Amino acid sequence: MKFRSDINGLRAYAVIGVIIFHFFPNLLGGGFAGVDVFFVISGYLMTVIIFNGVDTGSFSLIRFYLSRANRIIPPLAVLCTFIFIWGFFFLPIYDFRIVGRDLFGAITFTSNVIFSLKQDYFEGDTNFLLHTWSLAAEWQFYIFYPLIILVAKKITNLRFTKYLLLFLFVFSLVCSVIYSSLYPSESYYLLPTRAWEMLAGGLAFLFPFSFKVKEGRAVEILGIILVISSYLLIDEQTIWPGYMALLPVFGTYLVILSSSHTSVFTGNFVAQYIGRWSYSIYLWHWPVAVCFSYYFIPEDLKVIGLLLSIALGFLSYKYIESFSFKPFKLSSAAFAHVITVFVISTVSLVTYLTNGIAFKENLTSNSLVYGGMNDDYNQSEGSQLINTSDSYDYVMIGDSKAGHLVRGILKSGDKVKLSWYSDCMSFPSAYTFSNSFGKSWDIQCKENHRLLENSSSDIIISQRWNRFTDPNFKFFCSIENCNFNNDYETDLALLLTQLIDAINRDRNIYIIGELPRSDDERIEACLRSAAIFDLSLSCNIEAKPIQGVEKINKLLREVADTRENVFFVDSSGAICDFGNCKYGYENKPIFQPDLSHLTGLGAEIFWTHIITQISEVEIKQRAEK
Repeated sequence: MKFRSDINGLRAYAVIGVIIFHFFPNLLGGGFAGVDVFFVISGYLMTVIIFNGVDTGSFSLIRFYLSRANRIIPPLAVLCTFIFIWGFFFLPIYDFRIVGRDLFGAITFTSNVIFSLKQDYFEGDTNFLLHTWSLAAEWQFYIFYPLIILVAKKITNLRFTKYLLLFLFVFSLVCSVIYSSLYPSESYYLLPTRAWEMLAGGLAFLFPFSFKVKEGRAVEILGIILVISSYLLIDEQTIWPGYMALLPVFGTYLVILSSSHTSVFTGNFVAQYIGRWSYSIYLWHWPVAVCFSYYFIPEDLKVIGLLLSIALGFLSYKYIESFSFKPFKLSSAAFAHVITVFVISTVSLVTYLTNGIAFKENLTSNSLVYGGMNDDYNQSEGSQLINTSDSYDYVMIGDSKAGHLVRGILKSGDKVKLSWYSDCMSFPSAYTFSNSFGKSWDIQCKENHRLLENSSSDIIISQRWNRFTDPNFKFFCSIENCNFNNDYETDLALLLTQLIDAINRDRNIYIIGELPRSDDERIEACLRSAAIFDLSLSCNIEAKPIQGVEKINKLLREVADTRENVFFVDSSGAICDFGNCKYGYENKPIFQPDLSHLTGLGAEIFWTHIITQISEVEIKQRAEK
């Protein structure tokens, strides 16, 4: 296929928009639309290759797939290898585990599916491989697109095939407009609502227009204006990819149609060089950008980070992406790619399944491990016995805010039966429901409170109580009529009182208050960087807890005061004094990067404070008898 300098220059506009957005989102709030520009370009180029090959009878499906692999896999494999090595040495195991998952998704081109289930794109600024979703979507398009064309041509003819692709474009666009507001995460990542963007590029080839020189330049300028306008007019709050995605897509479509090979906008040497390096720049810029969120790196250095991304892209292009597979047999090149994918995916799975190769860590008082990790380096959602194989002093239920206390319980030696399920609140007449965990979770969460009814030990309840800021939260009724007031405070007080009355049989019930967590990411990033790199950073560790902590703890205290043998345990005292909290201990983090769950060190600190308060209650009760 003949090289088109205008399309190469257009790649520069795409990648520049993306990297400016990721380094300076306030400067170019819609720069993420550069990915949409890439999609249109890819759709055009693939359509040219396939249809020209089909027309001349020279198209080979195997050669097509292999040529895509030759270009995409080697630079991606090098990036994946680097991130694995970096993560092994410079990431906490709970984040290295996620890197293992995402490395698998990246190298198998399934990351868009993985992220559609768990990750909001605009909240993923600490995910080192989030950007690989677009490679996955493109690769899936590469797989299905030629198959659709070949099958349609075999059944009918090329003319019908062209109109079939036009129909698919309209269908995908309509789906994108409708579902982007209903299912924003899935629509952002998945191929069905992205295919129209790639098909738009194909339509530029299948239904061409001829322009005179001046007309062509006018069309090109209009296209570039639309692309740049999309970068300036949209932002993270825009429903995407909905109808607003027509701006960059149609703009790119017009630039391709114009065929302005001598354009000053796309043909200048800067656009040409950046365009050639664009794929490799795209690969490397995001991990560099994430370092500014993940580690405590001054914001002033972001310009250097951006320039470093371009330099790494250049090196990747020159020494990896430009490597020629022509001297090799098809079978040899294919075998090399299969082995590469197999090795990286296997290592990635092992990393994920071993919780970030956790056995390399000492778990005691460790600020870089998850507080819910058992001595076998796993976390056990569900029911488990801690520090005992038979009898126990306390039975504790809750969600992950109970589960993340395991390291503290293990160190203390307290005998506890623990049963927790992520995001689960379980009461006799209601529970929380989540589509994220499956049907078995639904049943287990609904029944979790029954563990308290069937035990004679003292009870501890630990939850994420503060749900005021979650507009989608609601309780689900597990009986015929729950008499909800649709007010979270009122309903929670009612449900918690019902639970207490159902299980209160001459034993103590301890309600653990809301964790006084912070929303200041820089505190945790500074402490994490100090711990990982063994640096003596001067971290500002003091801050006020998030809004709602005092409010929900007041409600929990009031509920506890209405019943005998029910006690509110204020966890804030572990790190807070008169409303100010210290979120580090000896310059080490006590919260994980999500600012919600505890590290191993944090679990030890909080459990020590909790069990001390419980012990004081027990001592007082014994003295009164």
